[in-house]
Amino acid sequence: MTQSRSSSGGESFVDLAARAISLGADAARAMRVAVPVDQLRSSLQGFGVPVGQIPMPSFDMLRAPGCEIPPPCWWPRPAGEVTSFVCEGASATLRIEVTNCGPEPRSFTIEVPKQVTVTPKKLELGPMERAVVIAKREEPGEAVVWVRGCYEHFVRWTVEPSKRVSSACHEIRIEDCPDYRHHWYDHFYCDRPCPAGARR
Repeated sequence: MTQSRSSSGGESFVDLAARAISLGADAARAMRVAVPVDQLRSSLQGFGVPVGQIPMPSFDMLRAPGCEIPPPCWWPRPAGEVTSFVCEGASATLRIEVTNCGPEPRSFTIEVPKQVTVTPKKLELGPMERAVVIAKREEPGEAVVWVRGCYEHFVRWTVEPSKRVSSACHEIRIEDCPDYRHHWYDHFYCDRPCPAGARR
């Protein structure tokens, strides 16, 4: 049986299919690792493609903007990490400014470990209102301060001893905003707009 020849390249259909498969394999390997791009270049040159005029594929080219998936809706939101340096016998202070940026009144609870004193422990904020919570600690160590409102926010606070005077008062801002938008990555278990408030 004679094989049919193409009028342009003089190759059989089987040869063209084999070269296409090889080209696809080279392209796949080039997208995974940086080194095999040379193999892709040689395959393209075999087809007579001017490789110097077209960009080679890379992960940066394949990554679409805005496609990063954030943590789940129920996951606590980090508000920052703070390290306070205090002299012996002194106390460290952490000011937390809480803003209710929702259209409805909201209750907030502040939870701290026993080594930390906080005032006040509860807040009642109207729409767009804000208030300041003061946390104090004398003993060195690490603590997690929780602010529970529409969402659950936490601050990782570390107090370390120091032999010289340094800043021992820090401020963290927490904006507790309900999310009324539906995102492409949302799941059926996401209660909108306040997953934490809905659970309580």
